[in-house]
Amino acid sequence: MLRKDDAPFKTVADRATANLYRSPEIEVIYKKWFESPVPPNGLNFRNPMPKVLRSAFANPSDSADPASYER
Repeated sequence: MLRKDDAPFKTVADRATANLYRSPEIEVIYKKWFESPVPPNGLNFRNPMPKVLRSAFANPSDSADPASYER
């Protein structure tokens, strides 16, 4: 969450999240929470990353239009 009138902070936040999304680390984070046992009960969702999410990570956008993520 950020203030509407704080464009410089939005730029920093957008850059930081885009860098994370494009890095190999996003795959590690995703696998930790969606393809591995999750504490405290060891529940494993066994949910591989969908193509549309992989595409959204590869092409970050602040668009509110869901169609913008289906490249």
